[in-house]
Amino acid sequence: MSEELGISSAISNQTKDRIEKNFSNSDSLKEISNDIYYSLIQKLEEGNQGKTIALIMIGGWVEGLYILDNFAKKSGLGSPAMERLADQKYSLENLLGMAKKYKAEPGMDNLLVQLTDLKKIFDSISEETINVSAANPAGEGSYLKMNQDQFNAIEAKINDIRKSILELKS
Repeated sequence: MSEELGISSAISNQTKDRIEKNFSNSDSLKEISNDIYYSLIQKLEEGNQGKTIALIMIGGWVEGLYILDNFAKKSGLGSPAMERLADQKYSLENLLGMAKKYKAEPGMDNLLVQLTDLKKIFDSISEETINVSAANPAGEGSYLKMNQDQFNAIEAKINDIRKSILELKS
């Protein structure tokens, strides 16, 4: 696939050697991963492939959300995984802002509609205030409280979006 996108050169032989030499060093692998990411973005930008960047970011975010959703389903309402899922409301707003730049590109219009529908579901999640108490001595704050119907709607929409992304390549 990297050949089709014209980005195979984003990972040089030198980078491959670095990966092999640092395979057991997670900090180094993280740094190498970041280097590859920025090299990839640079190659795509140089090739005027903004839509491809948008699709990679959307696809990665949706896949991460899909994995988190499956973990949250097993963990149940009120779990830390469910809270992380609800928190994705904020990253979705940023993702939509970036994706709207490419709304005229083929296939992006449907994807934007679906992401906007997902945002509406996330927007229905209530924000609850946490007050100072013995259980929360750190002070006031807030969190997003998701109910089962909202979770089910998010799960269904994530599956729909995933399917749409996979169909874009076909």
